[in-house]
Amino acid sequence: MKSRGKGLLFAGLGASLWGSAGVTGQVLMDNYHLPATALSVWRLILSGPLLLGYD
Repeated sequence: MKSRGKGLLFAGLGASLWGSAGVTGQVLMDNYHLPATALSVWRLILSGPLLLGYD
């Protein structure tokens, strides 16, 4: 894939994930009483290996 297309794909994917993460986090905090700190910890645990595994 060309660099421009890859950049547009990643920008769109990032925007979609950013928006859905906010909605998902709000649902988890409201309905399941998950503290914001626990949500942050899980986001870091899950995103760290993804970022380190991407080359």
